[in-house]
Amino acid sequence: MSTSPSTPQTQRFEQKREAILDAAARLFNEKGLKGATLSEVAQSVGLITTSVTYYYKKKDDLAAACLLRATEAIDDIITEAEVHPEPQAKLRDFLQRFFVMLAEIAEGQRPEIVNFYDIFALTGRHSEAVFAGYTALFRRVRQLFRAVGDELFTRPEQNARA
Repeated sequence: MSTSPSTPQTQRFEQKREAILDAAARLFNEKGLKGATLSEVAQSVGLITTSVTYYYKKKDDLAAACLLRATEAIDDIITEAEVHPEPQAKLRDFLQRFFVMLAEIAEGQRPEIVNFYDIFALTGRHSEAVFAGYTALFRRVRQLFRAVGDELFTRPEQNARA
C-alpha cells in the first residue's frame, strides 16, 4: 500500500523531520557542527537517538540537511527580491526580507536556520553538494551588490559585502 503526501502517516513523518531539523539547527548554532550530538538533537525533540537515525543516518546527513535548508531559505529571499528591475531596489528588498527573517527567528515566529560559519566542519558524502549550494548562494548574494546606485563595486568589494 502506498501513501500519498496527504496521509496522516506522511504528515507525521514530515512534522517529525521538521522538528528534528529545527532542533538540530538550534544546537548546531549553539555548539557547532562538531559539538552537537544526535543524542542531544533527539532529546530536544523527545525522541531517542535511534529515532533520529531513522530520518538521518549520521550527524553529517543531518548537518547537510540543515545547511541546505538554510541555503534554500536565503535563496528564496533572493528570488523574491530579484523581481525589481533596479539593482538598488533588489538589494534593499533582499536586505529587508533577510532582516525580517532574522527578527522572526529571534521572536520565535520562525524556526532557526543553521549559520554558515561552521560549514567547513562538514565532511562526508554531502559536503560537495552543500558547498556547491553555498557557493551558488554566495554568488547570487554577491550579484545583488554588483551595482548600487551609480557606484559599481569591484569584485573584492562585492565579496566583502556578500
